[in-house]
Amino acid sequence: MVEVVEVVCLVYRKTFPFSQLNLSGGEPGTGICYVSSTGGSQGDSLNRLLLPLTGFLNNLIYAESKTCYNTKQYIKGSKPQGGNGAYTYLWEYRDNVTSPWIAAPGKNDSIDYKTAFLTDTSQFRRKVTSDGMTDISRSVTINVFPQITNNVVDPDTTLCYGSKSVIIRGAVAGGGKGNIQYEWSQRTISSTWELAPADVRFNKDLTILADESRYYRRKATSEYCSIYDSVKVDILPVITNNLVSPRQTICSGAVPASFQGSTPVGGNNGSYKYRWQRSDDSLNWTNEGISVKDFANPPALSQTRYYRRIVLSGLNDCCRDTSKNIKIIVLPNITNNSVSSDQTICEASKPDLFNGSQPLGGDIIDGYRYKWEISKNGASWDSVQYSDAIINFQANEQDSTRFSDVLFFRTERLL
Repeated sequence: MVEVVEVVCLVYRKTFPFSQLNLSGGEPGTGICYVSSTGGSQGDSLNRLLLPLTGFLNNLIYAESKTCYNTKQYIKGSKPQGGNGAYTYLWEYRDNVTSPWIAAPGKNDSIDYKTAFLTDTSQFRRKVTSDGMTDISRSVTINVFPQITNNVVDPDTTLCYGSKSVIIRGAVAGGGKGNIQYEWSQRTISSTWELAPADVRFNKDLTILADESRYYRRKATSEYCSIYDSVKVDILPVITNNLVSPRQTICSGAVPASFQGSTPVGGNNGSYKYRWQRSDDSLNWTNEGISVKDFANPPALSQTRYYRRIVLSGLNDCCRDTSKNIKIIVLPNITNNSVSSDQTICEASKPDLFNGSQPLGGDIIDGYRYKWEISKNGASWDSVQYSDAIINFQANEQDSTRFSDVLFFRTERLL
């Protein structure tokens, strides 16, 4: 249905004829406008309207208007319409509004275009040619923001399980535009990245617990720019089975037996360092200068001493275990071990009682054991079997009849 609306405006001059029109300006005229309309006639419709085109349409391009320094951008181009249906493309760019347009680098003859790494704000446009006709799209401007610099965190490190809280430190990032924000993520060796706990996620540095080997990374973000740096933290098992032996009791001036150390487990897969230490009071320790598993040749001792072994493993000796002490008890030498004076008797007669003195030194708490011996020549000695554990000794007739010569008796104080 078509409706016709007619608008008529009449302008009257106050004086006639028109031949006397004063172009320099005359008196005000009188104007009258009126609107009239008539009923519309029956309308019609036309399907599949094909308009003849002398050119073509729809040469449009789209891209993000802002990006970060040294990144690539994808520019989407529409599919043209018109022409003969066959199109060739040429993408052009310039990095200054006063610079001439030149062919864009890389593959620049497709419907879409992927830029090179952008280091400055640039403009792009697309030329489309079909059937001898060329159309140039409107340009798009991609603003390039400065990149973030110095987003550096601590290098990879190794810790021992159960270590106190450790701080992964990050440098103060620079560059970008506006404020720089940080965000930490973490993952185990076999998992995907997840955000760090909220209470530490947005800090410049990250505090962690040494409970499992993980990767950590810090994301630094400013206007349209983000950059990452990551660190790996290996967690080693604690060192166990650090045992040393044996405890010993010796006399002053004696050399203790070698100290044996077990093979430890844990730490850096069997890579260990050893450090033996000594102490006279089990409180203040001094390095002995022995750095092997066993302490083969300890020195002679004149007083009670303690020994222990420290096992070290991992980066910067992060895993460390100290054995229990072994105590080497050093007793004072036995003195005052004498027997009664020599005797002269007849053959087959019984000697008087040999009196032994009360010894000094040794282990006076546990007391003494005694061993009496007999000799014909004072050089070769035999034990008197029935004389153990007695401080005095009574020889019998058998001892005197075994030899028809001078006899020697002596006693040993045994600890």
